[in-house]
Amino acid sequence: MLLEAARWAPSAGNAQPWEFMVISDDEQIQYLKTVMTGVMGNMKLGPVLICMCVNRDKKSAWTGYDMGCALQNILLTAHSLGLGACAIGGFDEQFIWSLLGLPQNLSPCLFVTVGYPEKEVPAPPRRKLEEVILKVEKRNG
Repeated sequence: MLLEAARWAPSAGNAQPWEFMVISDDEQIQYLKTVMTGVMGNMKLGPVLICMCVNRDKKSAWTGYDMGCALQNILLTAHSLGLGACAIGGFDEQFIWSLLGLPQNLSPCLFVTVGYPEKEVPAPPRRKLEEVILKVEKRNG
């Protein structure tokens, strides 16, 4: 369901520059935890990692935005299912590419941790709506 949501994300020119690898092997996740800070944070039950990869054959100036849209769909769908999810971007791309045996045309972009949260985590504070709206103009006519 999470990857189906990601698949339907909008992308510039409908390029769909993403590919996904799901990692559910406990040993591999434990190893990845040692080389990537923050992986699986407080996820304790049923964790998986989704490696979001960019297909370089479909890459454009808009690929970062496209991947962000796919990520947002994953995060919102996970939340709607009562799952915890978090994007992780702090890793050595070349090392991860080699470790996972990815094809030449794929670059690991983000990992998404997915699991059942150990506890409810409060949402971080957000700026007030009035602070983020620059100006609302009334249209004539």
